[in-house]
This record gives sequence, structure tokens and C-alpha cells, in this order.
Amino acid sequence: MPFQIVSGGNRVTLLAKIDAPREQHSNDWGVEVTGGTVVLASAAVADANPLILNRFLLRLRLDTDKQRIDVVQGDIGNMEVGLAISGNLDYSTSDPRLTFGVAANRMSVAAMKKLWLFCITPKVRSWVDDHVAGGTVERLAIATNAPLSTLRTSGPPIPDDGLSIEIVGSGVEVRPVDGLPPIRDADMTLRVSGRKAVVTLGHGGVELSPGHKFTISNGSFEVPDTFPKAPPAKARFRLDGPVQAAAELLALERLRDFSGSPLDPASSRGTVSAQVSLNLPLKDDLPPGSSIYAINMDVANFSAEHMVMGQKVEAANVFPLYLRRMREAIFADRRPAVAMLARDIVLLVRDDGSGLDAERRREAEATIERMGRFGYCRDCASDASSMLLRKRFSDVV
Repeated sequence: MPFQIVSGGNRVTLLAKIDAPREQHSNDWGVEVTGGTVVLASAAVADANPLILNRFLLRLRLDTDKQRIDVVQGDIGNMEVGLAISGNLDYSTSDPRLTFGVAANRMSVAAMKKLWLFCITPKVRSWVDDHVAGGTVERLAIATNAPLSTLRTSGPPIPDDGLSIEIVGSGVEVRPVDGLPPIRDADMTLRVSGRKAVVTLGHGGVELSPGHKFTISNGSFEVPDTFPKAPPAKARFRLDGPVQAAAELLALERLRDFSGSPLDPASSRGTVSAQVSLNLPLKDDLPPGSSIYAINMDVANFSAEHMVMGQKVEAANVFPLYLRRMREAIFADRRPAVAMLARDIVLLVRDDGSGLDAERRREAEATIERMGRFGYCRDCASDASSMLLRKRFSDVV
């Protein structure tokens, strides 16, 4: 029995065989689908590259007494995509329960988005459809055990154990927030458990302009509860790269009012490591001010030309107090070792190293040799070390 279903750019044309019960009092029906094609297109008006599935081996068993449909065997795909399907639908109650499992092999992100049923976490599906572009899905697994009503957009919340999704991808391009540059070549994992959805990013790259690139790592995008309308989401990730890239990022329209950054990418130098977190509602067309950002930066070797009244700004001029405290802390930590070395130099030169073991003697000789490069003779090195002991290290040795 052939049948066809057409909806927009999607078309289902299949050949099914129905086996009636062979025994007189049996209510066990069989349905077998072994041929046909399924064409799945994106929501675009004209999809030039629809996904075409032309391999079907689907066997169903319908028990009218128990009011249950079981998937006896399910294998759907084409030469590149393969789906294994199992499960059942129990319609003996007013709200049928779907227990369903899908496992898929390697496929493109574009194919995965066309296979993602609209009724499975529609808000997360919509976000993935809008924000995740190219890449490869390495593994896909979906399992449901919930009433059908909870899978509908207008239905009640899905139970915590009613849905499980895991999608592992590589080389993915994802744009977490409109108005910010995309993350490319990312390792991404999407996990959905009940109403909670979490996207994790192992590493990826963000290119602001040629040569100005950030490395992103330890990223996560979490929606604690996908049920409310425009559910709150939060994201956090680490960025590492040149100050020029940070200046370009902060100058983007989405961040400009928030950052007020006066940095010029062309005249700024240094490296930056930043921990970024943001809270935002999960909805289309985010208005300005709807996202809350927190950015903590560590900057090294920073300098900027003409930043303040035409002057060059360097870390030593901007943060002299912090640098002085850093030097003092390092020196305080090293004082005992420096004092002992100065004493060893005096003992080596004046007392022929009396009381020094072989290791301390070697270190003292090496230090005297290094001081000689700056014009110190052996006696001069001993006199300088003796003065240091009297003036600065009398409390240590």
C-alpha cells in the first residue's frame, strides 16, 4: 500500500504492507515499510540541499487489545546517514506514552537539524537551528519515556527522566549570541535531560579580523529549565589571545555600551586571558540590555599608543604600585636564599670555602663567575656580598 504525505518542502512517499491477524481470536497486526523516500528540507523557502532518506526497514507490531504499537525493527537512512530506531507507543490511556530510542552514526550538522523532530525540546531545537551552523555530528542518541502531551510545545512540563539527548560534534560553528562573532572549529556536546539542556565547548577559535584571533576553551551554555517562555540561559567560557583582538571584541555594537573600551586595536599590544560569563533569555531578536555580561581579564605586557592625552600607556606606568608590591613580594620570598648565597661567597673568597659542601661551593663559584661579567673581581664580589649582609640581610644570617 503506497502512501504520500507532503508538508512544505518535506515529502514522505513510502510503501507499506499490513499483515492482518492470522489467528481467529488474535488482535496482533503487523506493519512493514520496506521502500520509498523521505525528503526533509529546512524551513527556508527553497532548500537546494534537502536530506533524502531512501533506505527503509521498519517493522511494527500493533496489539489492539493492549492498545500498543511496538517497533520490532527500525533502520532508516541513506548512503551517508543511518538511524537505528526502537521503542513503543502505549495508547491505552487518555495521554499516550512514547518510549522511544534513536541512535545515529556520523552525519553533518545540517542533516542532524533536519532530522530533529520539531516536538522534541522545541526551544532548544530552535536555538540550535538558529545558532549552530557547519560541522560534523560524531554521535547522536535520543531517548524518550514520557506522555505525548509533554512533548508538545503547548503541553505540560516533561518529567526529569522523560527525555535524554546527547549530541557530540566536532568542527562546529556556533554563534552563542547575535551580534558577536561565531566560534569556529569547536568541539561541542549537547546534553538534554528532562527540561535541562547543557552545551559544552572543549575548544574553538574566534576570529575578529585576519591575524586577530581568540582561543576559546572550557565553554558551557546552560538552560536550567526549557519549559517557561523565553527561559533564562547562562553561558561561560575562557578566552585567550592578543589585546588587539580584545579591543576589537569590546568595540562591537553588542558590547560597546557595556565596555566603554577606549582601546585602539591598531596601537594596542599585549596578551589577554579572560573569563566571560553572561545571562540571557532564550529567545529570538535579543534587544540591547537583555544580556548581562561579566568579564574578568588578566593582561600581560600591555601597552597602548595615544590612549590618554596622546601619551603611550604601559603597564609600568599605569600600575606602578602593583608592580612594586609584586617585586617586593618576590624579593621577600627569595631573601633567605640570597643571604645564604652572599655569605657563601664571602666564605669561599676569604676563608677558602670553610664549612661549605660541594653543592654550595659550586653555586658560589658560579655566582662569582657571573658577577665577573659585570666587572667584579673575586675580592670585589666578596666585598659586595659582605656589604649586602651588613646592610640588608643582618636579620637573616
